[in-house]
Amino acid sequence: SFSSDGAKVLAGVGSSVRIYDVATGNLILSSPVLEDEKIHVIKILGKHVVVGGGRRIAMLDVEDLAPTSPFPRMADVILDLHLLFDGPRQMEVAEAKGAMRCVVGFAHNFVEVWEPFAGLCLHRIGCQDASLLYSLCLAGNSMKDLLVVSATVLQQILVWKPVLGPDTMVRQPLRYPVTSSSFLVTRQAV
Repeated sequence: SFSSDGAKVLAGVGSSVRIYDVATGNLILSSPVLEDEKIHVIKILGKHVVVGGGRRIAMLDVEDLAPTSPFPRMADVILDLHLLFDGPRQMEVAEAKGAMRCVVGFAHNFVEVWEPFAGLCLHRIGCQDASLLYSLCLAGNSMKDLLVVSATVLQQILVWKPVLGPDTMVRQPLRYPVTSSSFLVTRQAV
């Protein structure tokens, strides 16, 4: 992942995050952040980096990789992370008002919505089809337009929309059969 100014690139190597200077290719900083898990997801937003792998998440300062938020060990394997703002779009305003959310997508086709600065899980929303997944991606800029696209081990692509409310189970995901025996859902720039 690239820093917001494009001057640095962050890479996950095992359980460590490394920061490189884009212009020179020089290593600026390396820090272990996920203990015993390999990093699979890195998201940068403003001055924060959120990394995930296995059942662990860490939120870090983009400059020195110091932890900025507590997260417990997760209940399932993490496949994707996504930072959302329901309200103000500016990072500083969102942080001050507690409007930023971290959505975590898991291997058994459910998501959790976290308040990242307090390390609190606010909601768990599941898909009725709780199949084991090969991959999952989260897309959208707010909870209102968040979509989950997941690829099951049963060779289906499911598209579903997490909705906050009294019923935390999405009943009817859209299903797309896949004819190839090998596929992967990846998140592209939105």
